[in-house]
Amino acid sequence: GVIISSRSSPYGSGSTSISTGLALSGNSGDIISVTGVSKVRSGSIILSVGASNLKGGNVNIVAGSSQAGTGGDVTISSGQGKQNGGSFSLFTGASSDRSGNIRIATGTSSSGNTGSISLRTGDSAASSGNFRLETGKALFGSAGRVVISTGFTARSHIGADIKIKAGNAQDGNGGQLSLIGGYSANGTGGSVHIASGSSESGASGG
Repeated sequence: GVIISSRSSPYGSGSTSISTGLALSGNSGDIISVTGVSKVRSGSIILSVGASNLKGGNVNIVAGSSQAGTGGDVTISSGQGKQNGGSFSLFTGASSDRSGNIRIATGTSSSGNTGSISLRTGDSAASSGNFRLETGKALFGSAGRVVISTGFTARSHIGADIKIKAGNAQDGNGGQLSLIGGYSANGTGGSVHIASGSSESGASGG
């Protein structure tokens, strides 16, 4: 194997930098990190920071910015397979006090529209995958909430809509839409409330 490392020190170890050269008129070079091909199991690529007594280091993956055109993309994809494709897992670190957060957001825009977020399962010749949005269990406190809300609209524009729609079917039955309150073993089951929005000066919604 090949090991590239900086020197150890009781005060602070050195940094290691891998970069391509500057290009004034053309494209700068690429950095490619690939493990070898194998008939059994190919090698892994591990990107990890060291442990710390105070705060662990960060891992930042940032695409290039553009002064006049479009910024670079960040694509993370699992491997293809003849039987099963590889899985993609996104976890925060565990903690005895509070685990980390996961935040997925598009960038802000000063004059135009911001980008969209699309979460969907893939198409299939058989059955497509399920989409599940669920909070974790709580042994002593309250389980987390699921809040689906649109952003506030200023001035005279109309507020954004929320649409929940069951699936269509070509020859069979369309999908069902169920709103069910939570079950309780010893207390009272949860309620289902459907109400229109209120208005300070106009009429409330129908």
